[in-house]
Amino acid sequence: MNTLIEQVRVEIAYRGYSSKTEKSYCDALQKVSRFFNKPLDKVSTDELNQFFKDPSTRRLSRSSQSLIINSQAFLYKHILKRALKLDVALPKAPFKAPAYISRGEI
Repeated sequence: MNTLIEQVRVEIAYRGYSSKTEKSYCDALQKVSRFFNKPLDKVSTDELNQFFKDPSTRRLSRSSQSLIINSQAFLYKHILKRALKLDVALPKAPFKAPAYISRGEI
């Protein structure tokens, strides 16, 4: 396993995040690492911006894209100790109409 991803796993456990968050962040980081086929600390911000403009990434749901962004932000802030400057536009959140009760249900 990638040593940076292992460091993220340890840092998440140290900070008391849930095991589900740990798994989600590590899986998202591995996906990015596989996409570039190089270590995450060697991936530039410009390359990450291109990753989020890639059609395969754009097809992901808003929450999946957000998860990848948050995992990268955690990696850069807590492990690499560098600023992450992404220029990403997330898809618009779907509108959910409120559920009203009928007169009969009252």
